Amino acid sequence: MKRLIILFFAATLSLQVPTAAFSSETTQNYVRCIEKNISGADQEVFIRWMISAIATHPSISDIITISKTQLRNADIAVAGLFTELLTKKCKTEFRAAFLDPKNKGTNPTETAFGRLGEMSMLYIMGDKTVNQNLQSFTAFLDQQAIIGALGK
Repeated sequence: MKRLIILFFAATLSLQVPTAAFSSETTQNYVRCIEKNISGADQEVFIRWMISAIATHPSISDIITISKTQLRNADIAVAGLFTELLTKKCKTEFRAAFLDPKNKGTNPTETAFGRLGEMSMLYIMGDKTVNQNLQSFTAFLDQQAIIGALGK
């Protein structure tokens, strides 16, 4: 039962981002292009940028400190990544999705880069130490109360 509880909580900690499942064909092609043109280093750039931005939120500023230089460097790095993807590696797919009338009122780039965020988070969470730290809170769970909530 403990393993089930750990798996449940680990699953709920993953990023919840929209997928391209209900997107137009051009958006799906754009997402696939992003998927096939992203390296582990690119995913690290994206995660560093996300964490840098998140670290500026007042509710967590007491546990994460980021300098303006670090934030600026993360911005520069992710801007380079986005520019490379949009103007070179996925230029054709980006243009097709952006100009597709079926995408009116939607944001294909939000969908594509949402997928990049999902992939990057999975990449980082695949690290053994990160995974262990994400599960360490389970030592403090009231397992009896949780089991009781299941009706047993």
